[in-house]
Amino acid sequence: MDIYVLRHAIAVERGHPDYSGNDSARPLTAKGIAKMRRGAEGIAAMGLDFDLILSSPYRRARETAEIVADAIDRRGRLEMFAGLAAEAPAEAAIREVSARVAGADSVLLVGHEPQLSEIASILLAGNSSVDFVLKKAGMYKLECSSLSPGTAAMEWWITPRQLRRLGG
Repeated sequence: MDIYVLRHAIAVERGHPDYSGNDSARPLTAKGIAKMRRGAEGIAAMGLDFDLILSSPYRRARETAEIVADAIDRRGRLEMFAGLAAEAPAEAAIREVSARVAGADSVLLVGHEPQLSEIASILLAGNSSVDFVLKKAGMYKLECSSLSPGTAAMEWWITPRQLRRLGG
């Protein structure tokens, strides 16, 4: 199974007066939307397709996932997934994703740091000891024989700038 992991695009800063006390409501900025649209064009140019797109229900992740789903014409495959909420433990997210994606060949996860890097570390190394930093709108691909700790291989890692360049 191929697991693609995408961090949400640039969002309104934490602590913004309009969203203080409600981190889950922070939207993407206009710049974040524009950059993510170009990044989504890069995803489309790579010919990527997903059996399922699972997104954190937080607004900034949902908006990012919607931009990608629209770019590759897969809006019907997009689902909000509480296991990818910013505060959800990585181990629990892996278990919940594993139960949800049975039979899928290709899944996109859209969420937050540090959870996404912890998920990668657990799948790659069996624990959270590998230190990743996934930039906003950055993406990587894992090939997993199963969604069990230590069973994945890193196929590639792409920066937001590289992804946008692929989109033209």
